[in-house]
Amino acid sequence: MRKIVSVMGTIDEGLDRFCTIALMVALGIMIGATLLNIVLRWFNTTLLWVEPMTRQLVFIAAFLGGAVATGSRSHIAIDLVGRLLDTFGLQSIKAVIDRLILSFCLLAVVWTAYAGYQLVLVEWEFGKIEFLGIHSSVFIAVVPVGLLVIAYRFFYLLVASFFSTDEAG
Repeated sequence: MRKIVSVMGTIDEGLDRFCTIALMVALGIMIGATLLNIVLRWFNTTLLWVEPMTRQLVFIAAFLGGAVATGSRSHIAIDLVGRLLDTFGLQSIKAVIDRLILSFCLLAVVWTAYAGYQLVLVEWEFGKIEFLGIHSSVFIAVVPVGLLVIAYRFFYLLVASFFSTDEAG
């Protein structure tokens, strides 16, 4: 079982690298394209596809940032109970509570990813071609894909928490 957790950890590290690099690229493209459009406006011209692309990249960056934050456990958390349990030396109870929270988050994200998948199906049927000839369902597909990446990271943290606190971050 530890070998499986090790493989899952390797996959998780790869996802983290990919998401971090993709996030940096998305932010760079957003800033560069927006600056280019600002400069072009000085010459009374503009690239019409820059603004819709930037909106989509902001959407993608939100999910990439969520995946990175989930993996490093640096997302927003109110950890009053955890601190109290640490103060009183009740780490085993804290571990159980952490696992319950990870389980709840995993279930919530998987359920939301399924709802996102249903949204993609509806968008595929009733959507339209957006900018650069890309169908709107492709952009909506960011929702379930991004949520599944986040779900995997929650799943890994949950599984790893049973074997070693070091592996779970």
